[in-house]
Amino acid sequence: MTNAIHHLATAPKALVELRSDPGSIPTAIEEFLRHSSPISHIGRTATVSTSLGARSIDRGELVSLGFAAANRDPQAFECPNDVVLDRSPNRHVAFGHGPHTCLGAPHTRMLLDVLLGRLVHRVDVIELIEAVDKMESFGPVARRASFDRLVVRLIAAE
Repeated sequence: MTNAIHHLATAPKALVELRSDPGSIPTAIEEFLRHSSPISHIGRTATVSTSLGARSIDRGELVSLGFAAANRDPQAFECPNDVVLDRSPNRHVAFGHGPHTCLGAPHTRMLLDVLLGRLVHRVDVIELIEAVDKMESFGPVARRASFDRLVVRLIAAE
């Protein structure tokens, strides 16, 4: 939610676009999830020895599946670092994939749908006052996962 609000505050045309076509909110939600994946990575233990590309992985070795990296893969997404509200198809893995898909994914989508629906109906401008990034790191890789503090001013629609 905070990543979506931050985007709408820093890209005011996006709020106008969603207000002019509220039916596009579900597609925008998927893009917010792809761009700001709630799960950056998940660890697993290799059950068999194998290799991936030029890397050997021994049985019992801890590996990390990089969902956030997959969602920014330029081979899978055109302009992967941009928020494209009408991106389609959008085969992101923000909540995992297959039998390991997050059970809370439908609830999160519902909350975002309600939030964005209310915002586009009631708010004309979202003004960014302060943003303090919440950083997440895994080895040498760091990314903004969300915010430790996000302060915005909402200006009501008339």
